[in-house]
Amino acid sequence: MDLISYKSYVFDYNELIMNSLKYAFPNGRQGTIKITFKQKDNTMLQLTISDDGIGIPKDLDIRNTKTLGLHLVTQLAENQLNGEIILLRDHGTEFQINFKGTK
Repeated sequence: MDLISYKSYVFDYNELIMNSLKYAFPNGRQGTIKITFKQKDNTMLQLTISDDGIGIPKDLDIRNTKTLGLHLVTQLAENQLNGEIILLRDHGTEFQINFKGTK
């Protein structure tokens, strides 16, 4: 992974964890944040950050948001890492970032 990709990866990782800590568990609510990083196949890597908090509103479009953090996460994942970002809202919030690794 080159330096620009590494910086993008670290920013996304940090921002998504901070969002979980800041928004997922209001009013002292207890919960869990789960972080996984795995190799999907010979070339693809996947970072998943999920929580079992209150969830992101169903009407929030992460590709068209006014918040700088989520906007940058999406832009860096898709443009700097040349990957894809997937948002699942079934049980709390789960972000999956899939991108090509290097050998």
